[in-house]
Amino acid sequence: MPNPVDRWLRIHEVFHPTDCSQGSEVALVHALRIACVAEARLTLMRVGPEGGPPSDDSPDVRARLDQWRARSPRSASIPEIAIRWLAATGNDPARSCLKSLERSPAELIVVATHTRDGKTTWLGKSVAEPLARSSGEMTLLVPEGAAGFVRPEDGAVTLKSVLVPVASQPRPEPAIEAARRLMLSLPEAGGTATALYVGDPSGMPELQLPEMPGWKWNRLVAPGDVVDAILQTAADVAADLVAMTTKGRHGFLDALRGSTTERVLRQARCPMLTMPVGSFLG
Repeated sequence: MPNPVDRWLRIHEVFHPTDCSQGSEVALVHALRIACVAEARLTLMRVGPEGGPPSDDSPDVRARLDQWRARSPRSASIPEIAIRWLAATGNDPARSCLKSLERSPAELIVVATHTRDGKTTWLGKSVAEPLARSSGEMTLLVPEGAAGFVRPEDGAVTLKSVLVPVASQPRPEPAIEAARRLMLSLPEAGGTATALYVGDPSGMPELQLPEMPGWKWNRLVAPGDVVDAILQTAADVAADLVAMTTKGRHGFLDALRGSTTERVLRQARCPMLTMPVGSFLG
């Protein structure tokens, strides 16, 4: 089945920094499955938390692919892909990540996030902030404990409901385009995408919602607090993914600060796709 994504929008490289911990496994599974479906190269970088040494206990990614092929009724949907493992060197793992992205830019970064003491972090501040400032790319944030939309045992994609909160500022187009790019990259997925505006209905921005095979759009308006309304709507529509625009070119750095995105991520039970407003798609 031909990939319906326009050539210039296809995902060619997926970058996944990982500390190889059990809490990061779900993020790894998502990075691997998206790379398979897009037939993209997957770059995995072992990074130690808080700038510590990377773990030598790397998951056997090829064995995971073999497991998926054995359990999948359509083994052709699990193609061979290029996979490379890199290890952060020296005392600055963020610099290792940035150098890798400079040499081989990635259209998608997949990151596991952890909540500690009410704050959301990713592999420690020493890695997250410098990398986020320079990436400016589409990022899939997978909260620790979230089931996600890829089944670890067989690689099946269960993405059926996507929530896209919209506002006048930051403008919604980057999130809509990021969601479209990912949804069309996953031909097994299909269902309902919901554009949610929180506030007075008269203030809802004009939206150009793209047609996508297998997907339909709903528009909702909700009153009240923005974060509460997003979380409630995510629960109501059983969202498998929330896609949001972040301010500026700081990528997922914005999602790890005290922003609306971070507040949603802290309590959401599903992955979040973020796209900075000044990015290529934005």
